[in-house]
Amino acid sequence: MQTTAQVKFLFLEPLLGPMSDLPVHGVDWMIVGGESRPGARARAMEADWVRTIRDVCIREQVAFFFKQWGGVCKKRTGAPGIRCP
Repeated sequence: MQTTAQVKFLFLEPLLGPMSDLPVHGVDWMIVGGESRPGARARAMEADWVRTIRDVCIREQVAFFFKQWGGVCKKRTGAPGIRCP
């Protein structure tokens, strides 16, 4: 928050837990995404974690971008073009 950058953003990827006390004052943009490790090593992300961040962004008028769910089968969860087992 102390940087002189004109646009400040938080990149929350991989989101591995809830972020209920997220500081958003002075943030212009929030980017959220699940883990996208190869194979079956990617850890799951809860939809409620994303919704909570989205709702804070709406309330505080911060731009919100949801990148992907991540997980084991990325084609079904937000990454087109990847084969699922």
